[in-house]
Amino acid sequence: MINEPKTRSILGALLRAFLILFAVAGTPHLLRIVREPPSLTDLYPVWLGSRELLLDHRNPYSPEVSREIQVAFYGKELGPGDHPDQQCCFAYPAYVSFLLAPTINADFDDARRIMLFLLSALTAASVICWHVVTRRGSSWLALTTLLVLVSPPVMQGLELRQLGMLVAALLSVSAFLADRRHFALSGVALALATVKPQMSILPIAWMMLWAIHGWAARKSLVISFLCTMAFFVGAGELLLPGWISLFAAQLPLYRHFAGASILGLVYNRKLEFTFTIIFAGGLVWLMWRKRGVADFVPTLAFIMAIEVVTVPGLKSLLNLVLLIPGIFILLSKYPVLGFKQAVDVRSPDRERTS
Repeated sequence: MINEPKTRSILGALLRAFLILFAVAGTPHLLRIVREPPSLTDLYPVWLGSRELLLDHRNPYSPEVSREIQVAFYGKELGPGDHPDQQCCFAYPAYVSFLLAPTINADFDDARRIMLFLLSALTAASVICWHVVTRRGSSWLALTTLLVLVSPPVMQGLELRQLGMLVAALLSVSAFLADRRHFALSGVALALATVKPQMSILPIAWMMLWAIHGWAARKSLVISFLCTMAFFVGAGELLLPGWISLFAAQLPLYRHFAGASILGLVYNRKLEFTFTIIFAGGLVWLMWRKRGVADFVPTLAFIMAIEVVTVPGLKSLLNLVLLIPGIFILLSKYPVLGFKQAVDVRSPDRERTS
C-alpha cells in the first residue's frame, strides 16, 4: 500500500527544492541590476506620458508623445508599420498619472530610484499578504520573502520598473483587506489595480461576483470599487476629455509591442483562439459554481494562474508573480513530514468571511 503522507512529503520536498533553485537563479540578475542599472525602462513611457499630461497638458496618446518615447529608446522615430513589436507608447488609462504624480517633477533617474524602492517594498508586502490569506504560518516568512525578491520574475519586474509589480501587489492587498472584512478598502485597491487592466480584469470579475453573492455583508466592496472607478474615470476626463477613446485606439499598438499570450506563443492563432474560448468558458463555470464559498482565495489564485497563460501581453517572465498565491496553496497541500509548521492562531474551522 502506498504511504500517501510520505509520498506527499517527498513531492513537497522536491517542490520546495525546485522553487529555491528557481529563486536563487535570479541572483545574477540582481548583480547585473546593481552593477549596470538600465538607463531607460518600461517606466519611461508611462512616466513621460504622465509628465506631459499633468505639467504641459499634452495628450499622452498623441503621435508626438509616442515619437518622443521612441526617440528616447531607439535614438530615432520608428516609421509607420516598422518594427510593430518595438512601437512603445503610453498605453495606460489616463488616471495612472495620479499614481505617478509624485515623481513627475523629478528627473527620470530619480524617478527610477524611487520606483525601485517602492516596487521592492510593495512586492515584499505582497508576499506577506499572500502568506496571511493562504493561512500559512509565520515560520520561514523572512526567507520566503527574500527568495521571492531575488527570483527571476521579480528581478525582471524591478529592473524594468514595471507597473505590473504594483498591480500584483494591489491584488494581494485587496485580498488581504477582503479577508479581514475591510471590504470598502479592498474595493479601492481593486480599482487602483485597473491601471493595468489586462492583469486585473479576471481577479476583479471574480471578486465582484463573490461580493455580489454575499451582498448583505460585502456590498461595500462593490460600491467602493464602482465609486473609486467613477472618480478615476471622471478625473481623467477632466484632465483629458475623450481619453477613453484615445486609450482604446492605442491598444492595438500596445498589443503588437506587448505580444501575444503564452498560448499564442505555443499554438497558432486558430488554436490559441480555441483554447482561449475553452479556458474562458471553464472560468465562467468555475466562478459561478464557487461564488457562494466563504474562502475566496483558492479560486482567486487559480484565476490568476490561468490569466498568466491566456491573457495577451502577460507572456513576460515578470508576470509569474501572479502565481505566488497558488504556489503557497500548493505548498500547504504538500507539507514535508517533520518540517516545523507554525500554527495558525485562529481556529481552522472559522470562516474567513461571512
